[in-house]
Parts: sequence; C-alpha cells; structure tokens
Amino acid sequence: MNHEEILRKLSRPLLQKLWALTGKTVNLGTMDGPQVLYLDVIESAHTFRLVTQVGARRPLYCTSLGKAMAAFLPQEEADEMLRGLTYERFTPKTLVQPAKLKREFAKVREQGFAIDDEEAVPGARCVAAPIFDASGKVIGALSVSGPITRMAADKLQTLSTAVKKAASIISTRSGHAGL
Repeated sequence: MNHEEILRKLSRPLLQKLWALTGKTVNLGTMDGPQVLYLDVIESAHTFRLVTQVGARRPLYCTSLGKAMAAFLPQEEADEMLRGLTYERFTPKTLVQPAKLKREFAKVREQGFAIDDEEAVPGARCVAAPIFDASGKVIGALSVSGPITRMAADKLQTLSTAVKKAASIISTRSGHAGL
C-alpha cells in the first residue's frame, strides 16, 4: 500500500463518524505539489451540497484542506511554495496575495484549523484540520464542507472542534505523538 492508501484506510472510520456527527460532506486530502489531491469524499445527504470528486485536484491557497496543510510546512518550504504559485481568483474572496496567505497560515497554526470562506466556490464554506505522521510532518488534512446556509459562522466553532478531534485521532493512528 502506498502513502495515500494507508492514509485513506486509517482515516475512513473517522470520516464516517464526522459525517454522521455533522451531516456535512467530509473530505480527505493530501498535498500534491501546489495542489490538494482529494483522496476520499463522503457526500452530505442534503440535496443542496458541495462535493469534490475523489482524485480531483484544487489549488492549495483557496481550499481549507490546502491551507491546513500548507500552514504546517517548514517555513522555507512554505515560502518557496508561495513564491512558485500561479494565483487565480476563483471568487471575490480568493486570497491571491502571498503576504495575506502568510498571515492566514499564522492564524491556522494558532487555531489548529483552516477555513475556506467562499474562496474556492461562491456560497460554500469549509473547515479543515491537518493530519501529521510520526515525525510531525503534515501528511494530509480532513474537512467538512457545505453551503454557507448550513455552515453559518455560529456553527464554525463546533465544526472546527469536531474536525480537529478527528484529525488528531488520525494523526495518532499515523504514529504522531501529539502537538
């Protein structure tokens, strides 16, 4: 089994629990260069939902999964990645300035989770937390996503706590001793 298959297998039970707890679409991703590679997706049962297909790739800078992983890269690696990105504005809220992204990464490191607030898709909000391996290296992230009507600002604290807890358990199962 390769790294992605192992991560998917370790994560699946937690993704299912998170899906049952939140009722939101749950995503698992890893970094593939300057992009997020979606490894697993469990769709919300709601008719109106946000879904990205397994195997899809999206830019790191405008997704909660990508920001959750990029924020925990070693500083030199993060700086190099930010310099090498080609920024595209997907919505009026997409962060396309490296300085703003650096500030966003600092906030992500401080709170332990990232938010995509209509930065990739208009009307969609996502909350993600990083997953670490035994060496403390970020190896992936998981997120819950949905329309802003069901991902209201007053629900973000509860959702971020649930996402961080699930990511922490997956990290522990990957051999990580804790933050």
